[in-house]
Amino acid sequence: MLNRRHHPKITIRDRSSVPRTLNPISLPLGMSAVRHSGLQKQVLSLYRKCLRAARTKAPEQRVLFVNLIRDRFREHVKVPRADVIRIEYLLRKGNKQLDNLQAPESKALLHH
Repeated sequence: MLNRRHHPKITIRDRSSVPRTLNPISLPLGMSAVRHSGLQKQVLSLYRKCLRAARTKAPEQRVLFVNLIRDRFREHVKVPRADVIRIEYLLRKGNKQLDNLQAPESKALLHH
């Protein structure tokens, strides 16, 4: 039996049919307790790629690009998961904007 004083973030249920839940902090680095759908993985991947591309820009542009990327993704955070067609459209649009962002002298992302 676990001593709760040493493991305050662990919840253990008495019923054996109910899975034990752990605090995500206790998971090994890089592992997540959340499972994402294929589209969610694509969106997260696009977001990370955009942020990486923004890091390659000059420092004075970097902040502008990072804020713009965050704002663009936040604009669409309320798109329902079931609206697959819209999500796929936004992914295609985002990938085109990523291509523009990765260009050496990119300013095209600044325009909708």
